[in-house]
Amino acid sequence: MLQSQGFKVTPVILSTRDNGFVYESMALLNQYNYVICKLEIDSSVYLLDASNNKLGFGKLPVQCYNGSGRMVADVPYLVPLHTDSLLEEKRTTVFIVNNEQGKIEGAFNSILGYYESLELREKLPELKQDEFFKKIEKSYSAPLKIENYALDSLKQYDFPIGVKYEFTIDFNDEDLVYFTPLFTEAWKENPFKNAERNYPVEMPYAINELYILNMDIPKGYKVDELPKSARVKLNDEDGMFEYLVVANNQSIQLRCKLQINKANFSPDDYETLRNFFGFVVKKEAEQIVFKKVK
Repeated sequence: MLQSQGFKVTPVILSTRDNGFVYESMALLNQYNYVICKLEIDSSVYLLDASNNKLGFGKLPVQCYNGSGRMVADVPYLVPLHTDSLLEEKRTTVFIVNNEQGKIEGAFNSILGYYESLELREKLPELKQDEFFKKIEKSYSAPLKIENYALDSLKQYDFPIGVKYEFTIDFNDEDLVYFTPLFTEAWKENPFKNAERNYPVEMPYAINELYILNMDIPKGYKVDELPKSARVKLNDEDGMFEYLVVANNQSIQLRCKLQINKANFSPDDYETLRNFFGFVVKKEAEQIVFKKVK
């Protein structure tokens, strides 16, 4: 189709992740199971996949990033498709204030990573927006009500989805309240469960997640326990985790950042990687304890 319109295009064959690696030194046709298109416009190169109508322009499914593809041309050179070149970024901000009636109100705003957005687009319309936000509301441990919700850029496939909603929290006049400051954004479990691993680790992409909370201390309460700040590195430059929290008599500020700078790790790195994510899961599960002022 693109050729008929005068564009310079070339087929690229590749092997998806579930199909395994290929020998890059020679082309064995039975090792390949997928075809994409290489498009050249002036000095720019784009890789296109027409098999998913919810992919943005120049975007490929994660499964295509499996080392390299091979151009079907007179000079069949390799096209690099390394997972380390993929970066999934996510930004979340939460603001919580006391309104004039002394109730606790908040606003949640999250810009999802591109592939998390793609996954959500594929779930909808099977899962309607109302059901999607009802599911979020039920996932909170605290008594919380969501309203004024929206999904931005849901059908603009070149852009990540924005998740927005407002909420109210009711502490029910409890003497002690255990509050999870990362809400639904915390890592719930360590993705590396086995104690040992003899094969390389191939993550889908590199990660850069940032979560920011600004919260008024609820009226009639004080902070009884506050998580400690922490900062740890993954090896020297492979990643880092930062959890910074401060509080005064009026408010709490939290900044939590997770950064994984590459997607591929050797078996020798497995224990370090497992311990790193174990720390992340444990730290993000910590709670703020509010105590009612007598």
